[in-house]
Amino acid sequence: MRERKPLHYYLDLEYPVVLVAEPEGGYTAFHPDLKGCVAVGETPGEALANLEEARRLWLEVAYERGDEIPLPGAGIEWGGFSVAAWRQDTAPRQPQIPKEKEEDWWK
Repeated sequence: MRERKPLHYYLDLEYPVVLVAEPEGGYTAFHPDLKGCVAVGETPGEALANLEEARRLWLEVAYERGDEIPLPGAGIEWGGFSVAAWRQDTAPRQPQIPKEKEEDWWK
């Protein structure tokens, strides 16, 4: 097993985020690299804020258990789509979308 870096190293990494508008309303956000690290919210900002908390907890538990922690980009392929990164230090911040474009933004 390779030498383990301190927990703060993993907490400071920027993991790619997938943000999905749900047909019934609300948003789901997840990190493709961190299996099972998923959060939901009524708005994009709420989903991303919840995901930030879930990410921290996911990493803390994996670290304490001695699990392998993937680096960002390890699980980047998702359904054949390119995954865009949402910087963690900017969450929760809703994108600035013109009102007339809101309907089509997340499709």
